[in-house]
Amino acid sequence: ASAGWCARNVSAMLKLCPRSCSVCGPGDPCISNASDKGVLPEHEVGSWFSALVNSPEAQQYGLEVISSDPYLVVLKNFLSQQEIDETIQQISDDWERSTMSPTRAHASMQADKRTSETQWCRHDCQQQSSIQHLFQRVEKVTNISRLRYEFPQILRYKPGERYLLHSDFIPRHSRCATGPRVLTFFIYLTDNVEAGTRFPYLDVTLPSLKGHAAIWPSGLAHDIWQKEVRTVHEALPPGPNSTKLAINMWIHQYNFGQFLASGCVGADRELHFHEASDDHQEL
Repeated sequence: ASAGWCARNVSAMLKLCPRSCSVCGPGDPCISNASDKGVLPEHEVGSWFSALVNSPEAQQYGLEVISSDPYLVVLKNFLSQQEIDETIQQISDDWERSTMSPTRAHASMQADKRTSETQWCRHDCQQQSSIQHLFQRVEKVTNISRLRYEFPQILRYKPGERYLLHSDFIPRHSRCATGPRVLTFFIYLTDNVEAGTRFPYLDVTLPSLKGHAAIWPSGLAHDIWQKEVRTVHEALPPGPNSTKLAINMWIHQYNFGQFLASGCVGADRELHFHEASDDHQEL
Protein backbone atom coordinates (compact mmCIF):
# COMPACT_ATOMS: atom_id res chain seq x y z
CA ALA A 1 0.00 0.00 0.00
CA SER A 2 2.78 2.44 0.90
CA ALA A 3 4.31 1.88 -2.56
CA GLY A 4 1.12 3.07 -4.26
CA TRP A 5 -0.39 -0.28 -5.22
CA CYS A 6 -3.85 0.72 -3.93
CA ALA A 7 -4.00 3.05 -6.91
CA ARG A 8 -2.09 0.88 -9.41
CA ASN A 9 -4.05 -2.35 -9.00
CA VAL A 10 -7.33 -1.50 -7.31
CA SER A 11 -9.20 -4.80 -7.76
CA ALA A 12 -6.34 -6.99 -6.48
CA MET A 13 -5.58 -4.74 -3.52
CA LEU A 14 -9.25 -4.58 -2.50
CA LYS A 15 -9.31 -8.37 -2.42
CA LEU A 16 -5.92 -9.05 -0.83
CA CYS A 17 -5.12 -5.99 1.31
CA PRO A 18 -8.31 -4.05 2.00
CA ARG A 19 -7.24 -2.80 5.41
CA SER A 20 -3.98 -1.43 4.01
CA CYS A 21 -5.98 0.53 1.44
CA SER A 22 -8.33 1.89 4.15
CA VAL A 23 -11.33 -0.10 2.94
CA CYS A 24 -13.03 -3.22 4.23
CA GLY A 25 -13.31 -5.23 1.04
CA PRO A 26 -15.88 -5.54 -1.76
CA GLY A 27 -18.82 -5.18 0.65
CA ASP A 28 -17.62 -1.84 2.00
CA PRO A 29 -20.48 0.73 1.77
CA CYS A 30 -17.89 3.37 0.98
CA ILE A 31 -16.98 1.87 -2.40
CA SER A 32 -18.69 3.53 -5.33
CA ASN A 33 -21.05 1.41 -7.41
CA ALA A 34 -19.16 0.26 -10.51
CA SER A 35 -22.24 0.96 -12.66
CA ASP A 36 -22.30 4.60 -11.55
CA LYS A 37 -20.29 6.47 -14.17
CA GLY A 38 -20.59 9.71 -12.25
CA VAL A 39 -22.02 13.12 -13.02
CA LEU A 40 -19.20 13.97 -15.43
CA PRO A 41 -17.53 10.94 -17.02
CA GLU A 42 -13.88 11.45 -17.92
CA HIS A 43 -13.30 14.02 -20.66
CA GLU A 44 -17.00 14.98 -20.79
CA VAL A 45 -17.01 18.27 -18.86
CA GLY A 46 -17.20 20.21 -22.11
CA SER A 47 -20.01 17.99 -23.39
CA TRP A 48 -22.01 18.56 -20.22
CA PHE A 49 -21.67 22.33 -20.48
CA SER A 50 -22.48 22.24 -24.19
CA ALA A 51 -25.70 20.40 -23.38
CA LEU A 52 -26.47 22.94 -20.67
CA VAL A 53 -25.91 25.89 -22.99
CA ASN A 54 -28.25 24.39 -25.58
CA SER A 55 -30.90 23.29 -23.09
CA PRO A 56 -34.26 25.13 -23.27
CA GLU A 57 -34.61 24.44 -19.53
CA ALA A 58 -31.52 26.57 -18.85
CA GLN A 59 -32.02 29.09 -21.65
CA GLN A 60 -35.35 30.23 -20.20
CA TYR A 61 -33.43 31.78 -17.30
CA GLY A 62 -31.37 34.12 -19.47
CA LEU A 63 -28.30 31.95 -19.96
CA GLU A 64 -25.05 33.68 -20.90
CA VAL A 65 -21.69 32.02 -21.51
CA ILE A 66 -19.03 34.19 -19.87
CA SER A 67 -16.16 31.81 -20.68
CA SER A 68 -15.97 28.54 -22.60
CA ASP A 69 -12.43 27.51 -21.58
CA PRO A 70 -13.00 26.75 -18.80
CA TYR A 71 -16.75 27.20 -18.77
CA LEU A 72 -18.35 29.91 -16.67
CA VAL A 73 -22.08 30.27 -17.25
CA VAL A 74 -24.55 32.76 -15.78
CA LEU A 75 -28.34 32.45 -15.52
CA LYS A 76 -29.58 36.03 -15.24
CA ASN A 77 -33.16 35.27 -14.21
CA PHE A 78 -32.79 32.11 -12.19
CA LEU A 79 -34.99 33.31 -9.30
CA SER A 80 -37.80 35.84 -9.32
CA GLN A 81 -38.13 38.60 -6.72
CA GLN A 82 -40.94 36.68 -5.02
CA GLU A 83 -38.87 33.50 -4.89
CA ILE A 84 -35.93 35.44 -3.44
CA ASP A 85 -38.13 37.05 -0.79
CA GLU A 86 -39.57 33.68 0.22
CA THR A 87 -36.09 32.14 0.43
CA ILE A 88 -34.70 34.96 2.57
CA GLN A 89 -37.72 34.81 4.90
CA GLN A 90 -36.96 31.17 5.63
CA ILE A 91 -33.30 31.77 6.50
CA SER A 92 -32.77 31.47 10.25
CA ASP A 93 -30.62 33.69 12.49
CA ASP A 94 -28.32 30.78 13.33
CA TRP A 95 -25.15 32.14 11.72
CA GLU A 96 -21.61 30.95 12.42
CA ARG A 97 -18.23 32.05 11.18
CA SER A 98 -17.42 30.62 7.76
CA THR A 99 -14.46 28.25 7.62
CA MET A 100 -12.11 27.18 4.88
CA SER A 101 -12.27 23.50 5.72
CA PRO A 102 -14.54 21.18 7.72
CA THR A 103 -11.51 20.04 9.73
CA ARG A 104 -10.15 21.75 12.81
CA ALA A 105 -6.66 21.53 11.37
CA HIS A 106 -7.45 24.41 9.05
CA ALA A 107 -9.36 26.53 11.56
CA SER A 108 -6.50 28.92 12.18
CA MET A 109 -6.20 29.60 8.45
CA GLN A 110 -9.60 31.27 8.25
CA ALA A 111 -8.87 34.39 10.31
CA ASP A 112 -8.07 36.83 7.53
CA LYS A 113 -8.80 34.92 4.36
CA ARG A 114 -12.51 34.18 4.94
CA THR A 115 -14.54 36.50 7.14
CA SER A 116 -18.13 35.79 6.08
CA GLU A 117 -20.86 33.93 8.01
CA THR A 118 -22.46 30.61 7.13
CA GLN A 119 -25.39 28.41 7.91
CA TRP A 120 -25.71 24.93 6.45
CA CYS A 121 -29.15 23.99 5.15
CA ARG A 122 -29.47 20.52 6.61
CA HIS A 123 -32.48 18.29 7.18
CA ASP A 124 -35.17 20.61 8.62
CA CYS A 125 -34.02 23.49 6.46
CA GLN A 126 -34.30 21.36 3.33
CA GLN A 127 -37.96 20.64 4.06
CA GLN A 128 -38.89 24.32 3.72
CA SER A 129 -40.94 25.06 0.64
CA SER A 130 -38.56 27.61 -0.87
CA ILE A 131 -35.56 25.28 -0.50
CA GLN A 132 -37.50 22.38 -2.00
CA HIS A 133 -38.40 24.64 -4.92
CA LEU A 134 -34.75 25.65 -5.27
CA PHE A 135 -33.60 22.02 -5.33
CA GLN A 136 -36.17 21.18 -7.99
CA ARG A 137 -35.08 24.03 -10.22
CA VAL A 138 -31.37 23.24 -9.93
CA GLU A 139 -32.13 19.60 -10.72
CA LYS A 140 -34.09 20.55 -13.83
CA VAL A 141 -31.42 22.93 -15.10
CA THR A 142 -28.47 20.59 -14.44
CA ASN A 143 -30.27 17.27 -14.96
CA ILE A 144 -28.40 16.07 -11.85
CA SER A 145 -30.14 14.57 -8.81
CA ARG A 146 -29.91 16.41 -5.50
CA LEU A 147 -28.45 13.20 -4.04
CA ARG A 148 -25.16 14.37 -5.56
CA TYR A 149 -25.26 17.73 -3.75
CA GLU A 150 -23.71 18.74 -0.49
CA PHE A 151 -25.95 20.53 1.98
CA PRO A 152 -26.65 24.00 0.55
CA GLN A 153 -24.42 26.60 2.16
CA ILE A 154 -26.16 29.90 2.90
CA LEU A 155 -23.72 32.80 3.06
CA ARG A 156 -23.85 36.28 4.57
CA TYR A 157 -21.24 38.96 3.92
CA LYS A 158 -21.48 42.09 6.03
CA PRO A 159 -19.67 45.31 5.05
CA GLY A 160 -15.98 44.61 4.46
CA GLU A 161 -16.28 40.81 4.79
CA ARG A 162 -14.70 38.71 2.06
CA TYR A 163 -13.24 35.41 0.97
CA LEU A 164 -9.84 35.79 -0.69
CA LEU A 165 -8.66 33.69 -3.63
CA HIS A 166 -9.63 30.04 -3.28
CA SER A 167 -10.80 26.99 -5.18
CA ASP A 168 -13.94 24.99 -4.43
CA PHE A 169 -11.98 21.84 -5.26
CA ILE A 170 -10.94 19.92 -2.12
CA PRO A 171 -8.19 17.42 -3.00
CA ARG A 172 -9.08 14.84 -0.35
CA HIS A 173 -12.56 14.44 -1.89
CA SER A 174 -10.84 12.69 -4.79
CA ARG A 175 -9.94 9.97 -2.31
CA CYS A 176 -13.47 9.65 -0.90
CA ALA A 177 -16.37 7.60 -2.19
CA THR A 178 -18.26 10.80 -3.04
CA GLY A 179 -15.67 11.74 -5.62
CA PRO A 180 -14.62 15.39 -6.02
CA ARG A 181 -16.76 18.46 -6.29
CA VAL A 182 -17.28 18.71 -10.04
CA LEU A 183 -19.58 21.73 -10.27
CA THR A 184 -20.40 24.85 -8.29
CA PHE A 185 -23.91 26.31 -8.58
CA PHE A 186 -23.83 29.73 -6.90
CA ILE A 187 -27.00 31.80 -6.41
CA TYR A 188 -27.06 35.52 -5.55
CA LEU A 189 -29.94 36.70 -3.34
CA THR A 190 -29.08 40.41 -3.06
CA ASP A 191 -27.88 43.30 -5.21
CA ASN A 192 -24.31 44.21 -4.29
CA VAL A 193 -22.64 45.19 -7.55
CA GLU A 194 -19.31 45.91 -5.87
CA ALA A 195 -19.39 42.61 -3.92
CA GLY A 196 -19.31 40.20 -6.81
CA THR A 197 -17.16 37.16 -7.54
CA ARG A 198 -13.80 37.77 -9.20
CA PHE A 199 -12.07 35.15 -11.38
CA PRO A 200 -8.58 36.61 -11.91
CA TYR A 201 -7.34 33.96 -14.35
CA LEU A 202 -10.38 34.59 -16.57
CA ASP A 203 -10.19 38.37 -16.08
CA VAL A 204 -13.87 38.29 -15.12
CA THR A 205 -15.83 39.71 -12.19
CA LEU A 206 -19.45 38.64 -11.82
CA PRO A 207 -21.56 41.28 -10.07
CA SER A 208 -23.77 40.19 -7.20
CA LEU A 209 -27.24 40.70 -8.71
CA LYS A 210 -30.30 39.21 -7.06
CA GLY A 211 -31.73 36.25 -8.90
CA HIS A 212 -28.55 35.56 -10.87
CA ALA A 213 -26.87 32.16 -10.68
CA ALA A 214 -23.40 31.13 -11.84
CA ILE A 215 -22.12 27.66 -12.73
CA TRP A 216 -18.50 26.60 -13.12
CA PRO A 217 -16.38 23.42 -12.90
CA SER A 218 -14.01 22.64 -10.05
CA GLY A 219 -11.90 20.05 -11.90
CA LEU A 220 -10.08 20.00 -15.20
CA ALA A 221 -12.06 19.33 -18.37
CA HIS A 222 -9.85 16.34 -19.19
CA ASP A 223 -9.37 15.13 -15.59
CA ILE A 224 -12.05 15.96 -13.02
CA TRP A 225 -9.86 14.46 -10.30
CA GLN A 226 -7.47 17.40 -10.55
CA LYS A 227 -8.16 21.04 -9.73
CA GLU A 228 -8.99 23.58 -12.43
CA VAL A 229 -6.82 26.47 -11.30
CA ARG A 230 -8.43 28.91 -13.72
CA THR A 231 -11.72 28.87 -11.78
CA VAL A 232 -9.99 30.05 -8.62
CA HIS A 233 -12.06 33.00 -7.42
CA GLU A 234 -12.64 35.44 -4.59
CA ALA A 235 -15.74 36.93 -2.97
CA LEU A 236 -15.40 40.70 -2.95
CA PRO A 237 -16.58 42.63 0.14
CA PRO A 238 -19.81 44.65 0.31
CA GLY A 239 -19.51 48.36 0.90
CA PRO A 240 -20.79 50.31 3.93
CA ASN A 241 -24.42 49.66 4.90
CA SER A 242 -24.60 46.71 2.52
CA THR A 243 -25.08 42.99 3.20
CA LYS A 244 -24.67 40.24 0.63
CA LEU A 245 -26.64 36.99 0.78
CA ALA A 246 -25.99 33.99 -1.44
CA ILE A 247 -26.39 30.21 -1.61
CA ASN A 248 -23.62 27.80 -2.58
CA MET A 249 -24.53 24.38 -3.98
CA TRP A 250 -21.65 21.98 -4.64
CA ILE A 251 -22.25 18.95 -6.84
CA HIS A 252 -20.14 15.81 -6.45
CA GLN A 253 -19.21 13.13 -8.94
CA TYR A 254 -21.02 10.41 -6.98
CA ASN A 255 -23.87 10.07 -4.49
CA PHE A 256 -22.85 12.48 -1.73
CA GLY A 257 -26.05 12.00 0.28
CA GLN A 258 -25.72 8.22 0.41
CA PHE A 259 -22.04 8.22 1.32
CA LEU A 260 -22.45 10.96 3.90
CA ALA A 261 -25.17 8.93 5.65
CA SER A 262 -22.88 5.86 5.57
CA GLY A 263 -20.03 7.72 7.25
CA CYS A 264 -17.84 7.68 4.16
CA VAL A 265 -16.83 11.34 4.00
CA GLY A 266 -14.43 11.51 6.95
CA ALA A 267 -10.67 11.53 6.52
CA ASP A 268 -10.47 7.98 7.87
CA ARG A 269 -12.50 6.75 4.90
CA GLU A 270 -10.27 8.07 2.14
CA LEU A 271 -9.74 5.38 -0.48
CA HIS A 272 -6.50 6.66 -2.03
CA PHE A 273 -7.47 5.41 -5.48
CA HIS A 274 -6.91 8.78 -7.12
CA GLU A 275 -3.75 10.77 -6.59
CA ALA A 276 -4.36 14.37 -5.54
CA SER A 277 -2.31 17.43 -4.75
CA ASP A 278 -1.54 18.66 -1.26
CA ASP A 279 -4.71 19.41 0.74
CA HIS A 280 -3.09 22.53 2.15
CA GLN A 281 -2.65 24.17 -1.25
CA GLU A 282 -4.21 27.60 -0.94
CA LEU A 283 -5.70 28.28 -4.38
